[in-house]
Amino acid sequence: MAIALAVAGNFKPPRKLPEGVHSPTLALELIRDGSTVSSILRPDEHAKMARAVSIDYLFIATYTIFFTLLGVVLFANGGWWRLLGAMAIVAVIGAAVSDVRENRAMLDLLAGNAARLPRPFSLAKWRLIFIALGAGAPVFWDAKATPLRRWVGFAACALALFVAVEGVFAVQRQDAKLIEVSARRMAIAWVLGEFFLSTERTLRDGVLSALDRLARKRVLNVIANWPSADVDETVGEVIVDPKTI
Repeated sequence: MAIALAVAGNFKPPRKLPEGVHSPTLALELIRDGSTVSSILRPDEHAKMARAVSIDYLFIATYTIFFTLLGVVLFANGGWWRLLGAMAIVAVIGAAVSDVRENRAMLDLLAGNAARLPRPFSLAKWRLIFIALGAGAPVFWDAKATPLRRWVGFAACALALFVAVEGVFAVQRQDAKLIEVSARRMAIAWVLGEFFLSTERTLRDGVLSALDRLARKRVLNVIANWPSADVDETVGEVIVDPKTI
C-alpha cells in the first residue's frame, strides 16, 4: 500500500507541479527533463526527498511480499488460477526491480546527475504494479465468507480490477494525472483487501460472534456488564402498601 500512499503526499500549501499532478514524488518520478527539477523541488528540499526515496526500499519489500503471497495463494488453487498467480508474482518482481532502478535514478537526479531519468523505470513500475493488482484481485472473492467479509471482499476485488484496467490505460497514455488517481484508488482497494484477509479467523462466525468474544475479554468484561443489576436501589416513587400503615 505504501507505494500508493506515497503518491498522496502533497506540498502544503499546494504548489503547481508539472503535468498537473499533486504529488512531488510522482512529479519527480515522471520528470521529462532533468533540468526542470527546480520546478518540482527547491534546493533545500532535495535532502528531504532523498531520505523519502531511501525509505521507499522498505515499501518495495512490503508490496513485493504482499503480492507474492497473493500469487502463491492463487497458484495453490490449481487450474487456471495458477496462471493468475504466476502473473502476479512475475509482475510484482518486475515492478520491484523497476522501482529500485527508479529510486537510483531519482537519487542521481537529486545529486545533480541528470544523465539517467527515472521516468521509463517509473512507467514500467506502475504498469507492472497495476497488472499484479489485477491478477491478484480474485483472492478477495469468496462467496462462502460471512456477510461483512463477503461484501468487503467483493468491493476489494471489483475496485482492484477497475484500478488495474484504469492504471494500465493511464500508463499506456502516459497520463500522470490519471496514474495519480489510480494510485490513490489502489490504496483504497488495498485497505479493503487487507481487511478481508486479516479478518478470516476473527469474523469466521460473523460480527456478533466476534463482538461476543471480544466482550468476554477480562478488560472489556467490566464495561460489557456495566451497569450491574441494581442492589437496594429505588427507581421512581416509593409505593406504600396501605395495609402496612
